[in-house]
Amino acid sequence: MTAERLFLEHISKLKKRALFQTTQQGILVAFILFFLTSALTTGLEKTGTLTIQDPSVFYAIVLGIALVAALSYTLLTKPRFQDLLIDIDRRLHLRDRLSTAYEYYTREKSSQFTDLLIEDASRKLNGISIKDLLPSRFSRIYLLLLFLLLLNLGLFLLNYFSSRLYRTESNRETTEKIEKLMKDYAAQKAQDAQQPREAQRKLARQMDELARQLQDQAMNRQELSNAVNQMLKEVQSEQSRLAKDLESQLDEQEIENFQELSTQKTPSFQQLSQEDLQKLQQFLKNMLKNQMPLALDQTLSDLNALQNLEDLLSQMLDELGEESPDSSEGSDAAAQQEEDSQNQDGSANDGETAQGRNGNQAGSEAQQSEEAANQTGSGQEQQEGQGVSAREEGNISDDSEQGHSISAGRGKADGSQYAPYQMEGAPGPTLEDHTVPSKKSEYNIHIRSVTSIGNATVPEEEITREYQREVESILQKEEIPANYREFIKNYFISIGLTQAQ
Repeated sequence: MTAERLFLEHISKLKKRALFQTTQQGILVAFILFFLTSALTTGLEKTGTLTIQDPSVFYAIVLGIALVAALSYTLLTKPRFQDLLIDIDRRLHLRDRLSTAYEYYTREKSSQFTDLLIEDASRKLNGISIKDLLPSRFSRIYLLLLFLLLLNLGLFLLNYFSSRLYRTESNRETTEKIEKLMKDYAAQKAQDAQQPREAQRKLARQMDELARQLQDQAMNRQELSNAVNQMLKEVQSEQSRLAKDLESQLDEQEIENFQELSTQKTPSFQQLSQEDLQKLQQFLKNMLKNQMPLALDQTLSDLNALQNLEDLLSQMLDELGEESPDSSEGSDAAAQQEEDSQNQDGSANDGETAQGRNGNQAGSEAQQSEEAANQTGSGQEQQEGQGVSAREEGNISDDSEQGHSISAGRGKADGSQYAPYQMEGAPGPTLEDHTVPSKKSEYNIHIRSVTSIGNATVPEEEITREYQREVESILQKEEIPANYREFIKNYFISIGLTQAQ
C-alpha cells in the first residue's frame, strides 16, 4: 500500500503540473488576442473609422472575452493524461512503465502484475523531479507575444507624445476658442431650469468628458474632430426624434392653424431655427392661454437646447476646419441638382438637334426615293445598328409618339401613317419545316444562299476525281489521328466516291 500511495502522489503532482501548463498556455493565447485587438483598434481610431467613448471599459471587456475564449479552447483541446504519460515514457526511456501502471490502476482489475507495476513505477518516479517529467518548453508563440507587446507600446507612446507635442500658435488659438465656447455653453446650461431628459444628460456627460480631455491635452486635433462629428450626429438624431414627438403632440392638441408663423414654409420641425422655435413656443402659449401641457413645453425646451448644442458643435468644427455632416450633405445635394439640370439641358439640346436633322431630312420626293433605295439595299443588321445608335443619342424617345415604326416599308412616313408594306412571297408551294416541334404563330428562320436546282454540265468523272483528290489530301495530314482517318475514309467509301484498295 505504501508503493501505491507514493504512486498516486506522483500522479497527482503530474496532473497539477499539466493543468498549470494548460492554463498558462490559455492565458498566453488570451493576451495575444488582446494585444492584437488593441493594435487594430488603435489603428482604426487613428484613421477616424472607430471612436471609443470609454476606453477603459472597452479594453476590460475585450480582455475578459479573450480570457474566456482562450481558456475554454485550451482546456477543451488539451491532450489526455494517458497520452501525456506515454510521452514521458518515450522521452525518458522508461519502457512504458508509467503509462502501463496507470492503465492497470484505472481499470481496477485484480491482477498479479498490478502491484508489481505500481511499485516499479513509483520507484522510477522517486528518482525524477517533476520539472524533468513535464519541463517548460520554449515556443514561437512567445516571440509573437513579445512583438505584439512592443507594437502596442510603440502605438501608446506615439499617441501619448503626439497629443503633447508643442502646438503652433494657430492650434493654441483654436483650442482656446473651443474651450471658451464650451465654457459658455456650460454656463448657459446651468441657468436652464428645465430638467433634461436622459438623451440630453448623456450628451451633457459627453461634453463634460470632451472638455476634460481637452483641458488635459489628452486629444490631438484629429481625435477632437472625430469626437465632435460623432456628437453632432447624435444631436441630429435626437432632434429628428423630438421633431416627430412634437408633431404627434400638436396633432393630439388638434392645433392646425399656423398661418401666422413664418415657420410653416419649412417642411419639418427638425429644420426650424432657434428663432422659429421661440416664435412657435410663444404662439402656442398665446393660443393655449398660458396653459401649455408640460410634455409639449418640455419637448420645445429640449429642441431649443439641442439647437444650441448643434450650433456649438458646428462652430467647433468651423474652428477645426472641418465640415459638418449637414453642410457636406447639402453640398452633395446641390452638386447632384446641378448635374441633373445639366443633363436636362443636354437632353433638350439633343432634342432640338434631332428635330433640325429630321426637318432637313424631310426634303423632296427625290431624296425620299433615294433614301428608300439605300434603306432597301442595306441589310437588317445595319437597320438595327442605326436604331440602337439613334436611341442612345436620344433622337428617338418613343416610337409610337414620334411616328416611327419597325414594320417593313419603302420610305419615310413624313408624319403620316400608312399601311405596312407587304413583302413579295416566293413562287411555288409552301414547304413545311419538319424540324419545328410544333406549329407557332412566329418563327425565326436563318436563310443562306443555295445553288439553283438543275443538272450539272460537268462530267461525273471530273467531279469524282476532284473529291478523291481532296480526300487523299485530308488523309495525308499527320495531325489527324489514325482512328479519325479510318472513319473519314469509310465515310467517303460509303457514299461511293472511291473504291476500297
